[in-house]
Amino acid sequence: MFFDRSYENYLEKQESLELNRVLGFYVDSLDPNRPVDVKFTNLCIVTEMLANRLLPDRGCTEDQIKELIHTLEVEYRDLIPDKGSLKSKYGDNICDLEDLTLEYFWYRSRNHVIHGGSSVTTREVIRDHNSLRILLQRILREILLEGDTDSLHGMNELEPNDFVSR
Repeated sequence: MFFDRSYENYLEKQESLELNRVLGFYVDSLDPNRPVDVKFTNLCIVTEMLANRLLPDRGCTEDQIKELIHTLEVEYRDLIPDKGSLKSKYGDNICDLEDLTLEYFWYRSRNHVIHGGSSVTTREVIRDHNSLRILLQRILREILLEGDTDSLHGMNELEPNDFVSR
Protein backbone atom coordinates (compact mmCIF):
# COMPACT_ATOMS: atom_id res chain seq x y z
CA MET A 1 0.00 0.00 0.00
CA PHE A 2 2.69 2.54 0.92
CA PHE A 3 4.60 1.59 -2.25
CA ASP A 4 1.57 2.53 -4.34
CA ARG A 5 1.14 5.84 -2.52
CA SER A 6 4.83 6.73 -2.64
CA TYR A 7 5.03 5.83 -6.32
CA GLU A 8 2.02 8.04 -7.10
CA ASN A 9 3.65 10.91 -5.21
CA TYR A 10 6.91 10.22 -7.03
CA LEU A 11 5.18 10.44 -10.41
CA GLU A 12 3.51 13.72 -9.44
CA LYS A 13 6.73 15.33 -8.21
CA GLN A 14 9.24 13.63 -10.49
CA GLU A 15 9.77 16.54 -12.89
CA SER A 16 9.35 19.48 -10.55
CA LEU A 17 11.86 18.12 -8.03
CA GLU A 18 14.09 16.35 -10.57
CA LEU A 19 13.59 13.16 -8.58
CA ASN A 20 15.24 10.97 -11.23
CA ARG A 21 18.50 12.90 -10.83
CA VAL A 22 18.10 13.12 -7.07
CA LEU A 23 17.61 9.38 -6.71
CA GLY A 24 20.51 8.73 -9.11
CA PHE A 25 22.90 10.81 -7.00
CA TYR A 26 21.52 9.20 -3.85
CA VAL A 27 22.02 5.65 -5.15
CA ASP A 28 25.54 6.56 -6.31
CA SER A 29 26.31 7.79 -2.80
CA LEU A 30 25.56 4.29 -1.48
CA ASP A 31 28.20 2.60 -3.67
CA PRO A 32 30.77 1.12 -1.25
CA ASN A 33 33.45 1.29 -3.97
CA ARG A 34 33.28 5.06 -4.28
CA PRO A 35 35.51 7.32 -2.19
CA VAL A 36 33.74 9.01 0.71
CA ASP A 37 34.41 12.48 -0.68
CA VAL A 38 32.50 11.64 -3.87
CA LYS A 39 29.66 9.95 -2.00
CA PHE A 40 29.40 12.89 0.39
CA THR A 41 29.46 15.40 -2.48
CA ASN A 42 26.57 13.53 -4.10
CA LEU A 43 24.52 13.79 -0.90
CA CYS A 44 25.27 17.50 -0.64
CA ILE A 45 24.18 18.04 -4.25
CA VAL A 46 20.96 16.08 -3.72
CA THR A 47 20.05 17.98 -0.55
CA GLU A 48 20.74 21.33 -2.18
CA MET A 49 18.81 20.37 -5.32
CA LEU A 50 15.76 19.41 -3.25
CA ALA A 51 15.96 22.58 -1.16
CA ASN A 52 16.35 24.68 -4.28
CA ARG A 53 13.52 23.00 -6.18
CA LEU A 54 11.04 22.64 -3.34
CA LEU A 55 11.61 26.13 -1.95
CA PRO A 56 13.02 28.39 -4.67
CA ASP A 57 14.08 31.94 -3.92
CA ARG A 58 14.42 31.43 -0.18
CA GLY A 59 17.85 32.98 0.15
CA CYS A 60 21.21 31.31 0.45
CA THR A 61 21.79 27.55 0.57
CA GLU A 62 21.88 27.59 4.36
CA ASP A 63 18.48 29.30 4.57
CA GLN A 64 16.96 26.99 1.96
CA ILE A 65 18.13 23.85 3.77
CA LYS A 66 16.82 25.17 7.08
CA GLU A 67 13.46 25.95 5.46
CA LEU A 68 13.35 22.54 3.74
CA ILE A 69 13.85 20.68 7.01
CA HIS A 70 11.30 22.80 8.85
CA THR A 71 8.72 22.71 6.05
CA LEU A 72 8.88 18.91 5.87
CA GLU A 73 9.09 18.70 9.68
CA VAL A 74 12.09 16.36 9.49
CA GLU A 75 13.85 15.51 12.74
CA TYR A 76 17.55 16.31 12.49
CA ARG A 77 18.99 17.05 15.93
CA ASP A 78 19.63 13.40 16.69
CA LEU A 79 21.74 13.21 13.53
CA ILE A 80 24.31 15.86 14.42
CA PRO A 81 27.35 13.61 14.90
CA ASP A 82 29.31 13.90 18.12
CA LYS A 83 32.59 13.75 16.24
CA GLY A 84 31.38 15.39 13.05
CA SER A 85 32.78 18.60 11.62
CA LEU A 86 30.36 20.91 13.45
CA LYS A 87 30.98 19.64 16.96
CA SER A 88 34.71 19.26 16.36
CA LYS A 89 34.87 23.01 15.80
CA TYR A 90 32.27 24.27 18.30
CA GLY A 91 32.09 21.50 20.88
CA ASP A 92 28.98 20.22 22.61
CA ASN A 93 27.59 23.70 23.28
CA ILE A 94 26.46 24.24 19.69
CA CYS A 95 22.90 24.97 20.80
CA ASP A 96 24.17 28.04 22.65
CA LEU A 97 25.57 29.59 19.47
CA GLU A 98 22.86 31.70 17.86
CA ASP A 99 24.61 32.22 14.52
CA LEU A 100 24.79 28.49 13.70
CA THR A 101 22.23 26.83 11.49
CA LEU A 102 22.10 23.40 13.11
CA GLU A 103 19.91 22.07 10.30
CA TYR A 104 22.97 22.44 8.04
CA PHE A 105 25.29 20.58 10.41
CA TRP A 106 27.46 19.16 7.60
CA TYR A 107 28.41 22.52 6.06
CA ARG A 108 32.04 22.41 7.27
CA SER A 109 32.60 19.00 5.68
CA ARG A 110 30.74 20.14 2.57
CA ASN A 111 32.94 23.20 2.18
CA HIS A 112 36.06 21.10 2.81
CA VAL A 113 35.15 18.49 0.19
CA ILE A 114 33.86 20.91 -2.45
CA HIS A 115 36.14 23.92 -1.91
CA GLY A 116 39.07 22.49 0.06
CA GLY A 117 41.29 24.39 2.42
CA SER A 118 39.63 23.80 5.77
CA SER A 119 40.84 21.57 8.57
CA VAL A 120 38.24 18.80 8.44
CA THR A 121 39.45 15.25 8.91
CA THR A 122 38.37 12.28 6.84
CA ARG A 123 36.72 10.80 9.92
CA GLU A 124 34.61 13.94 10.33
CA VAL A 125 33.60 13.74 6.66
CA ILE A 126 32.62 10.08 7.11
CA ARG A 127 30.51 10.88 10.18
CA ASP A 128 28.85 13.81 8.45
CA HIS A 129 28.26 11.63 5.37
CA ASN A 130 26.53 8.94 7.43
CA SER A 131 24.33 11.49 9.20
CA LEU A 132 23.47 13.35 6.00
CA ARG A 133 22.55 10.06 4.32
CA ILE A 134 20.01 9.35 7.06
CA LEU A 135 18.70 12.92 6.94
CA LEU A 136 18.24 12.61 3.19
CA GLN A 137 16.37 9.33 3.67
CA ARG A 138 14.03 11.14 6.07
CA ILE A 139 13.57 14.00 3.60
CA LEU A 140 12.78 11.62 0.73
CA ARG A 141 10.40 9.66 2.95
CA GLU A 142 8.51 12.86 3.78
CA ILE A 143 8.39 13.94 0.13
CA LEU A 144 7.25 10.55 -1.16
CA LEU A 145 4.96 9.56 1.70
CA GLU A 146 3.92 13.07 2.73
CA GLY A 147 4.22 12.25 6.42
CA ASP A 148 1.86 9.26 6.25
CA THR A 149 4.33 6.65 7.50
CA ASP A 150 1.98 4.56 9.65
CA SER A 151 1.95 1.73 7.11
CA LEU A 152 5.75 1.61 7.19
CA HIS A 153 5.72 0.61 10.84
CA GLY A 154 3.82 -2.54 9.97
CA MET A 155 6.82 -3.74 7.99
CA ASN A 156 8.69 -4.22 11.26
CA GLU A 157 6.19 -6.93 12.14
CA LEU A 158 6.59 -8.93 8.94
CA GLU A 159 7.60 -12.54 9.47
CA PRO A 160 9.64 -14.55 6.96
CA ASN A 161 7.84 -17.18 4.93
CA ASP A 162 8.81 -20.84 5.31
CA PHE A 163 10.88 -20.73 2.14
CA VAL A 164 13.08 -17.93 3.50
CA SER A 165 15.96 -19.33 5.49
CA ARG A 166 17.08 -17.61 8.65
